[in-house]
Amino acid sequence: MQRIGLVCVFDIRRSRLSCRAEPVTERQNWRHTRRPPVARAFVKRIVDACVGTATDFTGSVFGARVMAYYTKVLQPGERVLAVGRLHWSIYRHALVMLAVALAVFIGSFWLPRPDWAAGARVAAGAIAAIGLLAFLGASIRRHGTEIVVTDRRVIFKRGILSRHTVEMNVSKIESVDVEQSFGARMLGYGTLLIHGTGSDIEPLQRLDRPLAIRSAIVAG
Repeated sequence: MQRIGLVCVFDIRRSRLSCRAEPVTERQNWRHTRRPPVARAFVKRIVDACVGTATDFTGSVFGARVMAYYTKVLQPGERVLAVGRLHWSIYRHALVMLAVALAVFIGSFWLPRPDWAAGARVAAGAIAAIGLLAFLGASIRRHGTEIVVTDRRVIFKRGILSRHTVEMNVSKIESVDVEQSFGARMLGYGTLLIHGTGSDIEPLQRLDRPLAIRSAIVAG
């Protein structure tokens, strides 16, 4: 059975998008089965850079792995019980703006006047730029925040260039509370409240898997 591919061409001068169906040759079919499409590989690189693939790394910066802060301060014989991080929902504002920008850009092709279409595309570009900046800020915030539970203490670190760290011995922790709304329970995030003798750790908002972190603290 012969495979059919969709080829789309955008005419900048006429602001027109045209698509046509063409048969996929054997050589093109071989290429697609041997290597992933460029778009898929590009998305995979972005996800790997923003999310990271191991608990000992906070992510990637220009393709280089960045070692997590807690690996540098562990004492001899200290065991890591759990590693927490911020939930992916911190990207929600950026994703909404990017979705709006895409919707405005696509809708510009159905506007009756060329000047309206051009204005809509300029607005879409501006919204997309703001969305990318918001995504970058959320990514920096997520990579710069670490919550680590060991058998001796709880380590909290925030920031990349300017760093704020708080540590509390497990023996001084009096109670650990988790606050979750209905939506937070469905998505798997919440706010962790750690109360200690004489001082508290600031509320850890939008923490991924907060119940697992609380269980590790109580067990430690």
